[in-house]
Amino acid sequence: MDQSFAKGIITPVVLAGGSGTRLWPLSSDEKPKQFQAIAGRRSMFQQTLLRVADPNRFTAPIIIGNAHHEDMLMSELAECDIEPAAVILEPEGRNTAPAVAITALLAVACKLGEHLLIMPSDHFIRDPGRLISAIDQARAAAALGAFVTFGITPDGPETSYGYIKQGDLLESSGDKAEDVDGIFQVARFVEKPPRHDAVRMLEEGGYHWNSGMFLFPVAPLLQEMQVLIPGIVSACQKALVEAEVDGNIIRPPHEAFVQAENISIDYAVMERTARAAVVPVDPLWSDVGSWTAVWEISERDDAQNVTLGDVILHDVRGAYVRSEGPVTAVVGLDDVIVVNTGDAVIVASKSHAQDIRTIAEAVRKRKAGALPEETVDLAEEIAEVDSFEPEPRMVASKGR
Repeated sequence: MDQSFAKGIITPVVLAGGSGTRLWPLSSDEKPKQFQAIAGRRSMFQQTLLRVADPNRFTAPIIIGNAHHEDMLMSELAECDIEPAAVILEPEGRNTAPAVAITALLAVACKLGEHLLIMPSDHFIRDPGRLISAIDQARAAAALGAFVTFGITPDGPETSYGYIKQGDLLESSGDKAEDVDGIFQVARFVEKPPRHDAVRMLEEGGYHWNSGMFLFPVAPLLQEMQVLIPGIVSACQKALVEAEVDGNIIRPPHEAFVQAENISIDYAVMERTARAAVVPVDPLWSDVGSWTAVWEISERDDAQNVTLGDVILHDVRGAYVRSEGPVTAVVGLDDVIVVNTGDAVIVASKSHAQDIRTIAEAVRKRKAGALPEETVDLAEEIAEVDSFEPEPRMVASKGR
Protein backbone atom coordinates (compact mmCIF):
# COMPACT_ATOMS: atom_id res chain seq x y z
CA MET A 1 0.00 0.00 0.00
CA ASP A 2 1.31 3.47 -0.87
CA GLN A 3 1.67 5.26 2.46
CA SER A 4 2.87 8.58 1.02
CA PHE A 5 1.42 11.75 2.53
CA ALA A 6 1.23 15.35 1.42
CA LYS A 7 4.54 16.30 3.00
CA GLY A 8 4.26 18.87 5.73
CA ILE A 9 0.54 19.35 5.13
CA ILE A 10 -1.87 18.98 8.03
CA THR A 11 -5.19 17.15 8.09
CA PRO A 12 -7.57 18.75 10.61
CA VAL A 13 -9.61 16.29 12.65
CA VAL A 14 -12.67 17.97 14.14
CA LEU A 15 -14.16 16.15 17.13
CA ALA A 16 -17.89 16.83 17.09
CA GLY A 17 -19.39 14.15 19.31
CA GLY A 18 -19.72 15.88 22.70
CA SER A 19 -22.97 16.55 24.52
CA GLY A 20 -22.21 19.79 26.40
CA THR A 21 -24.44 19.11 29.41
CA ARG A 22 -23.08 22.09 31.35
CA LEU A 23 -24.83 24.46 28.93
CA TRP A 24 -28.26 22.93 29.49
CA PRO A 25 -30.99 23.73 28.54
CA LEU A 26 -29.64 25.36 25.35
CA SER A 27 -27.26 22.45 24.76
CA SER A 28 -28.99 19.08 24.65
CA ASP A 29 -28.51 15.58 23.29
CA GLU A 30 -30.55 16.61 20.26
CA LYS A 31 -28.44 19.76 19.59
CA PRO A 32 -25.27 19.94 21.69
CA LYS A 33 -23.27 23.10 22.24
CA GLN A 34 -20.93 22.68 19.25
CA PHE A 35 -23.93 23.18 16.95
CA GLN A 36 -25.14 26.26 18.81
CA ALA A 37 -24.29 29.88 17.93
CA ILE A 38 -23.02 30.77 21.40
CA ALA A 39 -20.37 33.33 20.45
CA GLY A 40 -21.08 34.94 17.09
CA ARG A 41 -23.46 34.22 14.22
CA ARG A 42 -21.99 30.85 13.31
CA SER A 43 -22.06 27.72 15.40
CA MET A 44 -18.92 26.72 17.29
CA PHE A 45 -18.52 23.73 14.95
CA GLN A 46 -18.54 26.00 11.91
CA GLN A 47 -16.10 28.43 13.53
CA THR A 48 -13.73 25.52 14.19
CA LEU A 49 -13.90 24.39 10.55
CA LEU A 50 -13.28 27.88 9.19
CA ARG A 51 -10.14 28.31 11.34
CA VAL A 52 -8.47 25.52 9.39
CA ALA A 53 -9.74 26.24 5.88
CA ASP A 54 -6.46 27.54 4.42
CA PRO A 55 -5.56 25.06 1.61
CA ASN A 56 -1.89 26.07 1.80
CA ARG A 57 -1.70 24.63 5.30
CA PHE A 58 -4.49 22.09 5.55
CA THR A 59 -6.17 19.29 3.63
CA ALA A 60 -9.92 18.91 3.72
CA PRO A 61 -10.93 17.97 7.28
CA ILE A 62 -11.99 14.67 8.75
CA ILE A 63 -15.08 15.07 10.93
CA ILE A 64 -15.92 12.53 13.62
CA GLY A 65 -19.27 12.81 15.34
CA ASN A 66 -22.32 11.04 16.62
CA ALA A 67 -24.38 9.05 14.11
CA HIS A 68 -27.53 10.61 15.60
CA HIS A 69 -26.33 14.03 14.45
CA GLU A 70 -25.72 13.07 10.80
CA ASP A 71 -28.30 15.45 9.31
CA MET A 72 -27.14 18.32 11.51
CA LEU A 73 -23.48 17.70 10.64
CA MET A 74 -24.15 17.66 6.91
CA SER A 75 -26.31 20.78 7.12
CA GLU A 76 -23.64 22.67 9.08
CA LEU A 77 -20.96 21.66 6.57
CA ALA A 78 -23.12 22.79 3.66
CA GLU A 79 -23.82 26.16 5.31
CA CYS A 80 -20.11 27.01 5.40
CA ASP A 81 -19.43 25.42 2.00
CA ILE A 82 -16.90 22.87 3.25
CA GLU A 83 -16.49 19.47 1.61
CA PRO A 84 -14.78 17.19 4.15
CA ALA A 85 -12.34 14.43 3.32
CA ALA A 86 -14.56 12.16 5.39
CA VAL A 87 -17.28 12.17 8.01
CA ILE A 88 -17.00 9.30 10.48
CA LEU A 89 -20.28 8.64 12.28
CA GLU A 90 -19.68 6.92 15.60
CA PRO A 91 -22.42 4.45 16.53
CA GLU A 92 -21.49 5.11 20.16
CA GLY A 93 -19.04 7.61 21.69
CA ARG A 94 -15.76 6.02 22.80
CA ASN A 95 -13.75 9.08 23.90
CA THR A 96 -10.81 10.65 22.10
CA ALA A 97 -8.26 7.80 21.88
CA PRO A 98 -10.43 5.69 19.53
CA ALA A 99 -11.41 8.85 17.63
CA VAL A 100 -7.76 9.71 17.03
CA ALA A 101 -6.85 6.12 16.15
CA ILE A 102 -9.59 5.67 13.56
CA THR A 103 -8.90 9.04 11.93
CA ALA A 104 -5.15 8.34 11.78
CA LEU A 105 -5.83 5.03 10.04
CA LEU A 106 -8.19 6.79 7.65
CA ALA A 107 -5.61 9.50 6.89
CA VAL A 108 -3.23 6.73 5.80
CA ALA A 109 -5.90 4.97 3.75
CA CYS A 110 -6.81 8.19 1.93
CA LYS A 111 -3.22 9.46 1.62
CA LEU A 112 -4.03 12.77 3.29
CA GLY A 113 -1.70 15.01 5.30
CA GLU A 114 1.52 13.97 6.99
CA HIS A 115 0.23 15.41 10.28
CA LEU A 116 -3.09 15.30 12.15
CA LEU A 117 -4.40 18.36 13.96
CA ILE A 118 -6.89 17.24 16.62
CA MET A 119 -9.41 19.95 17.49
CA PRO A 120 -12.51 19.86 19.70
CA SER A 121 -15.38 21.59 17.93
CA ASP A 122 -16.82 23.35 20.98
CA HIS A 123 -14.01 25.73 21.96
CA PHE A 124 -13.96 29.51 21.56
CA ILE A 125 -10.84 31.25 20.22
CA ARG A 126 -10.96 35.01 20.03
CA ASP A 127 -7.62 35.34 18.21
CA PRO A 128 -7.34 32.41 15.75
CA GLY A 129 -4.29 34.03 14.12
CA ARG A 130 -2.23 33.28 17.22
CA LEU A 131 -3.34 29.66 17.11
CA ILE A 132 -2.39 29.33 13.43
CA SER A 133 1.06 30.74 14.23
CA ALA A 134 1.45 28.15 16.99
CA ILE A 135 0.38 25.39 14.59
CA ASP A 136 3.02 26.55 12.11
CA GLN A 137 5.57 26.47 14.92
CA ALA A 138 4.46 23.01 16.08
CA ARG A 139 4.75 21.53 12.59
CA ALA A 140 8.57 21.60 12.77
CA ALA A 141 8.49 19.51 15.95
CA ALA A 142 5.89 17.11 14.55
CA ALA A 143 8.07 16.62 11.47
CA LEU A 144 10.77 15.32 13.83
CA GLY A 145 8.36 12.86 15.43
CA ALA A 146 7.13 14.83 18.45
CA PHE A 147 3.51 14.66 19.65
CA VAL A 148 2.69 18.31 20.22
CA THR A 149 0.02 19.68 22.50
CA PHE A 150 -0.96 23.34 22.69
CA GLY A 151 -0.61 24.76 26.19
CA ILE A 152 -2.78 27.79 26.91
CA THR A 153 -1.12 30.60 28.87
CA PRO A 154 -3.17 30.76 32.10
CA ASP A 155 -4.64 34.06 33.26
CA GLY A 156 -5.65 32.83 36.71
CA PRO A 157 -5.75 29.79 39.01
CA GLU A 158 -8.48 27.97 37.09
CA THR A 159 -9.60 24.70 38.69
CA SER A 160 -11.74 23.34 35.85
CA TYR A 161 -8.82 22.74 33.45
CA GLY A 162 -6.01 20.23 33.47
CA TYR A 163 -2.46 21.63 33.41
CA ILE A 164 0.75 20.81 31.53
CA LYS A 165 4.15 21.32 33.17
CA GLN A 166 6.80 22.23 30.64
CA GLY A 167 10.19 20.55 30.87
CA ASP A 168 13.41 21.21 28.99
CA LEU A 169 13.46 22.80 25.58
CA LEU A 170 12.88 20.28 22.82
CA GLU A 171 16.22 19.16 21.43
CA SER A 172 17.08 19.01 17.78
CA SER A 173 20.29 19.04 15.80
CA GLY A 174 21.77 20.84 12.83
CA ASP A 175 19.73 23.33 10.86
CA LYS A 176 16.47 22.18 12.52
CA ALA A 177 17.41 23.45 15.99
CA GLU A 178 16.07 26.96 15.40
CA ASP A 179 12.78 25.61 14.01
CA VAL A 180 11.80 24.08 17.37
CA ASP A 181 12.88 27.06 19.46
CA GLY A 182 10.25 27.81 22.11
CA ILE A 183 8.85 24.26 22.12
CA PHE A 184 9.26 22.24 25.31
CA GLN A 185 9.25 18.62 26.30
CA VAL A 186 6.33 17.78 28.60
CA ALA A 187 7.48 17.17 32.16
CA ARG A 188 4.06 16.01 33.36
CA PHE A 189 0.33 16.41 33.04
CA VAL A 190 -1.68 17.57 36.06
CA GLU A 191 -5.33 16.68 36.71
CA LYS A 192 -7.79 19.48 37.43
CA PRO A 193 -6.27 20.84 40.65
CA PRO A 194 -7.78 22.26 43.84
CA ARG A 195 -7.43 26.02 44.02
CA HIS A 196 -4.41 26.08 46.33
CA ASP A 197 -2.47 23.86 43.91
CA ALA A 198 -3.51 26.02 40.96
CA VAL A 199 -2.27 29.13 42.78
CA ARG A 200 1.04 27.41 43.60
CA MET A 201 1.57 26.27 40.00
CA LEU A 202 1.00 29.77 38.63
CA GLU A 203 3.44 31.21 41.18
CA GLU A 204 6.02 28.58 40.24
CA GLY A 205 5.60 29.23 36.50
CA GLY A 206 6.06 26.90 33.55
CA TYR A 207 2.50 25.53 33.70
CA HIS A 208 -0.10 25.80 30.94
CA TRP A 209 -3.76 24.89 30.64
CA ASN A 210 -4.36 21.70 28.67
CA SER A 211 -6.32 22.80 25.58
CA GLY A 212 -7.15 19.32 24.28
CA MET A 213 -5.66 20.26 20.89
CA PHE A 214 -2.81 18.19 19.44
CA LEU A 215 -0.59 17.97 16.37
CA PHE A 216 0.57 14.43 15.59
CA PRO A 217 2.80 13.01 12.85
CA VAL A 218 0.61 10.21 11.50
CA ALA A 219 3.07 7.33 11.05
CA PRO A 220 4.88 7.75 14.41
CA LEU A 221 1.51 8.15 16.14
CA LEU A 222 0.19 4.85 14.81
CA GLN A 223 3.50 3.16 15.62
CA GLU A 224 3.27 4.39 19.23
CA MET A 225 -0.40 3.46 19.50
CA GLN A 226 0.35 -0.09 18.38
CA VAL A 227 2.74 -0.33 21.34
CA LEU A 228 0.67 1.49 23.98
CA ILE A 229 -2.93 0.68 22.98
CA PRO A 230 -2.86 -2.18 20.45
CA GLY A 231 -6.42 -3.23 21.32
CA ILE A 232 -7.82 0.17 20.31
CA VAL A 233 -5.87 0.15 17.05
CA SER A 234 -7.10 -3.36 16.23
CA ALA A 235 -10.71 -2.47 17.03
CA CYS A 236 -10.52 0.66 14.89
CA GLN A 237 -8.91 -1.23 12.00
CA LYS A 238 -11.72 -3.77 12.11
CA ALA A 239 -14.34 -1.03 12.35
CA LEU A 240 -12.94 0.73 9.28
CA VAL A 241 -12.64 -2.42 7.20
CA GLU A 242 -16.23 -3.41 8.02
CA ALA A 243 -17.63 0.13 7.76
CA GLU A 244 -20.47 1.10 5.47
CA VAL A 245 -19.08 3.73 3.10
CA ASP A 246 -21.37 6.12 1.24
CA GLY A 247 -19.30 8.65 -0.70
CA ASN A 248 -17.26 10.37 2.01
CA ILE A 249 -19.54 9.25 4.86
CA ILE A 250 -18.24 6.32 6.92
CA ARG A 251 -20.43 4.36 9.29
CA PRO A 252 -18.40 1.95 11.45
CA PRO A 253 -20.44 -1.04 12.71
CA HIS A 254 -21.46 -0.83 16.34
CA GLU A 255 -20.20 -4.28 17.34
CA ALA A 256 -16.68 -3.63 16.06
CA PHE A 257 -16.31 0.00 17.16
CA VAL A 258 -17.40 -0.50 20.76
CA GLN A 259 -14.56 -3.00 21.22
CA ALA A 260 -12.27 0.05 21.42
CA GLU A 261 -11.61 1.06 25.03
CA ASN A 262 -13.40 4.21 26.19
CA ILE A 263 -10.37 6.34 27.09
CA SER A 264 -8.96 9.77 26.26
CA ILE A 265 -5.89 10.32 24.10
CA ASP A 266 -4.34 12.11 27.08
CA TYR A 267 -4.43 9.02 29.30
CA ALA A 268 -3.88 6.47 26.54
CA VAL A 269 -0.91 8.10 24.80
CA MET A 270 0.21 11.58 25.86
CA GLU A 271 0.86 10.74 29.51
CA ARG A 272 2.76 7.57 28.57
CA THR A 273 4.90 8.59 25.61
CA ALA A 274 8.42 10.05 25.57
CA ARG A 275 7.46 12.04 22.46
CA ALA A 276 5.17 14.57 24.21
CA ALA A 277 5.95 18.25 23.62
CA VAL A 278 4.13 21.50 24.34
CA VAL A 279 3.88 24.78 22.44
CA PRO A 280 2.78 27.66 24.72
CA VAL A 281 0.15 29.88 23.10
CA ASP A 282 -2.34 32.55 24.16
CA PRO A 283 -5.09 32.73 21.50
CA LEU A 284 -7.65 34.04 24.02
CA TRP A 285 -9.11 30.56 24.37
CA SER A 286 -12.02 29.13 26.34
CA ASP A 287 -13.49 25.64 26.38
CA VAL A 288 -16.87 27.32 27.04
CA GLY A 289 -17.43 24.73 29.74
CA SER A 290 -20.11 26.62 31.67
CA TRP A 291 -22.56 29.48 31.42
CA THR A 292 -20.11 31.55 33.45
CA ALA A 293 -17.54 30.97 30.70
CA VAL A 294 -20.13 32.09 28.13
CA TRP A 295 -20.69 35.26 30.16
CA GLU A 296 -16.92 35.88 30.21
CA ILE A 297 -16.54 35.70 26.41
CA SER A 298 -19.67 37.75 25.65
CA GLU A 299 -20.10 41.50 25.24
CA ARG A 300 -21.38 43.08 28.44
CA ASP A 301 -23.14 46.34 29.19
CA ASP A 302 -22.10 48.92 31.78
CA ALA A 303 -23.65 46.81 34.55
CA GLN A 304 -21.67 43.77 33.30
CA ASN A 305 -24.86 42.09 32.13
CA VAL A 306 -25.23 39.96 29.00
CA THR A 307 -28.73 39.83 27.53
CA LEU A 308 -30.03 37.97 24.48
CA GLY A 309 -33.60 37.79 23.28
CA ASP A 310 -36.72 39.22 24.90
CA VAL A 311 -35.23 40.21 28.28
CA ILE A 312 -36.05 42.90 30.84
CA LEU A 313 -33.70 43.65 33.77
CA HIS A 314 -34.12 45.88 36.80
CA ASP A 315 -31.42 46.41 39.43
CA VAL A 316 -29.33 43.52 38.11
CA ARG A 317 -25.53 43.27 37.79
CA GLY A 318 -23.12 40.69 36.41
CA ALA A 319 -25.88 38.47 34.98
CA TYR A 320 -26.23 36.31 31.89
CA VAL A 321 -29.87 36.30 30.79
CA ARG A 322 -30.95 34.62 27.56
CA SER A 323 -34.47 34.06 26.27
CA GLU A 324 -35.36 32.09 23.18
CA GLY A 325 -38.96 31.94 24.32
CA PRO A 326 -41.31 34.36 26.09
CA VAL A 327 -40.22 37.57 27.77
CA THR A 328 -37.86 36.85 30.67
CA ALA A 329 -37.57 39.43 33.48
CA VAL A 330 -35.03 39.50 36.31
CA VAL A 331 -35.24 41.89 39.26
CA GLY A 332 -32.78 42.63 42.07
CA LEU A 333 -30.30 39.79 41.50
CA ASP A 334 -26.55 39.84 40.91
CA ASP A 335 -24.24 37.28 39.30
CA VAL A 336 -26.98 34.97 38.07
CA ILE A 337 -27.55 32.83 35.01
CA VAL A 338 -31.04 32.69 33.55
CA VAL A 339 -31.59 30.74 30.33
CA ASN A 340 -35.07 30.28 28.90
CA THR A 341 -35.35 28.15 25.75
CA GLY A 342 -39.13 28.11 25.68
CA ASP A 343 -39.09 24.41 26.64
CA ALA A 344 -37.06 24.74 29.84
CA VAL A 345 -35.65 27.39 32.18
CA ILE A 346 -32.55 27.33 34.37
CA VAL A 347 -31.84 29.87 37.10
CA ALA A 348 -28.48 29.54 38.84
CA SER A 349 -25.78 31.46 40.61
CA LYS A 350 -22.71 31.93 38.43
CA SER A 351 -20.66 30.36 41.22
CA HIS A 352 -22.69 27.15 40.78
CA ALA A 353 -22.57 27.06 36.97
CA GLN A 354 -20.64 23.77 36.92
CA ASP A 355 -23.49 22.10 38.82
CA ILE A 356 -25.90 22.59 35.90
CA ARG A 357 -24.64 19.33 34.38
CA THR A 358 -26.24 17.56 37.37
CA ILE A 359 -29.59 19.04 36.38
CA ALA A 360 -29.03 18.06 32.76
CA GLU A 361 -28.34 14.46 33.81
CA ALA A 362 -31.48 14.42 35.94
CA VAL A 363 -33.53 15.63 32.96
CA ARG A 364 -31.91 13.00 30.73
CA LYS A 365 -32.80 10.24 33.21
CA ARG A 366 -36.36 11.52 33.44
CA LYS A 367 -36.67 11.44 29.64
CA ALA A 368 -35.16 7.97 29.50
CA GLY A 369 -37.78 6.76 31.81
CA ALA A 370 -40.82 8.19 30.21
CA LEU A 371 -14.66 13.41 1.21
CA PRO A 372 -13.38 15.50 -1.81
CA GLU A 373 -12.71 13.92 -5.29
CA GLU A 374 -9.61 11.98 -4.24
CA THR A 375 -11.58 10.19 -1.49
CA VAL A 376 -14.46 9.03 -3.69
CA ASP A 377 -13.16 5.44 -3.55
CA LEU A 378 -12.98 5.36 0.25
CA ALA A 379 -14.34 1.81 0.47
CA GLU A 380 -11.50 0.46 -1.67
CA GLU A 381 -8.83 2.33 0.31
CA ILE A 382 -10.26 1.41 3.70
CA ALA A 383 -10.22 -2.28 2.78
CA GLU A 384 -6.41 -2.08 2.87
CA VAL A 385 -6.18 -0.53 6.34
CA ASP A 386 -5.69 -3.85 8.13
CA SER A 387 -2.33 -4.29 6.36
CA PHE A 388 -0.93 -0.96 7.55
CA GLU A 389 2.50 -1.19 9.17
CA PRO A 390 4.00 2.23 9.87
CA GLU A 391 7.70 2.64 9.21
CA PRO A 392 9.90 3.59 12.18
CA ARG A 393 10.56 7.32 12.51
CA MET A 394 13.05 9.22 14.63
CA VAL A 395 11.86 10.25 18.08
CA ALA A 396 12.34 13.99 18.45
CA SER A 397 12.61 14.34 22.20
CA LYS A 398 15.15 12.60 24.39
CA GLY A 399 13.16 11.54 27.40
CA ARG A 400 11.47 14.09 29.63
